[in-house]
Amino acid sequence: MSTTAVRANCTVTVRLQIEFVNVAAVPLPVLAPIVKIWSDAIDQMWNDTWGGRSGHVRWRCCSVVFEVDARIGAGTPGYHQIRIHLSGDLPGGTTRSSTGIGLLGQTGDWEVTENHVVAAHEAGHLLALDDEYVLDGSGSALDEHAVPPYRATDPRCIMANTGTTDVTQWPEHIDAAMSALDMHCPWQCCVLQPRGAVLTLLRMFKRAPSPVAPQRRRAPGPPPDAAAAFQQVQGGRPNARAIVANHVSRHADYDTDEVVPELSSPVAARRWLAAIALGRDSSPEARSALVGALGDESPSVRMAAAHALLGQGDDRGYPVLLDLLDGAYTIMRHPPTLARDYANRVLERYSGHHVGFDPFASAPERAAGVAAWRAWYDAR
Repeated sequence: MSTTAVRANCTVTVRLQIEFVNVAAVPLPVLAPIVKIWSDAIDQMWNDTWGGRSGHVRWRCCSVVFEVDARIGAGTPGYHQIRIHLSGDLPGGTTRSSTGIGLLGQTGDWEVTENHVVAAHEAGHLLALDDEYVLDGSGSALDEHAVPPYRATDPRCIMANTGTTDVTQWPEHIDAAMSALDMHCPWQCCVLQPRGAVLTLLRMFKRAPSPVAPQRRRAPGPPPDAAAAFQQVQGGRPNARAIVANHVSRHADYDTDEVVPELSSPVAARRWLAAIALGRDSSPEARSALVGALGDESPSVRMAAAHALLGQGDDRGYPVLLDLLDGAYTIMRHPPTLARDYANRVLERYSGHHVGFDPFASAPERAAGVAAWRAWYDAR
């Protein structure tokens, strides 16, 4: 089996064995840290240590511990097989990473750029848990910020949301996973608890609600206003910043007078978000501010400003992207390899041109790709 469980007295140990198959031929020094981030995220989410919480997962009157055995390889017996692809290169033209649902030898296809929340969500499928997000009529997942939470008191659910770091597994998820693994918690474990033994014992005989109940298929709302968005992006972790930026780039229409002053903030994350927000603002003041941000000391801000300008049809963003394409820049804590990949994808999107640039290639090969991009730019 690829997901197994054993119980010793009142503790259940669940072991997830996942093998990442490097079909994209990502260099091992690049892929290994990514796999470590994914593995740690799965451990933290399902052991409830995410965000500094207790790390103590209770199931009825027992404790549950999740162990993650993640490795890079191919075809090892007893391991789930997750194929790793470059961004935008998933099989069949799909745009979302996917994983089979079940305990025995599941397979999946993930993009190498997936964040740690997606990894924790996809691991839920290897515990036999289904997706819980809302789908539209075509079967595509709705934007995760479009639907309000089920109740204000509900924690955000990892199987319904990959667009926020403020998520957790629910007791219903643990119940469902333990049922799939054919685990049970002896009544004696309730007697041994110093407090709440009677109530906990009674709860064991109540039918647990389904973890995929339709009324719980809800997702979190966006930051309510510009001030909250900038504060959240300033204090959040890298993935939390990306979630705010995703919402701002697609939905937020802030006043120009609110956003432009943020480009003078001493905090690079706030300047970065301001450049993203101004991409939705077609006013001359916004355009002028974005052009000025092309010279920002932070490569993250320069990248965002260039992207925003190209989105408005302003070609002045191209030189910045060409400069970032083969530099050793870190973009919002993403390593240079992924930063180059992002710059290349933005260039391809707005130019409609492809030169075969490989962000994971050797330095001489990357230099040839950069030269091809510069030749295109000079000849256009």
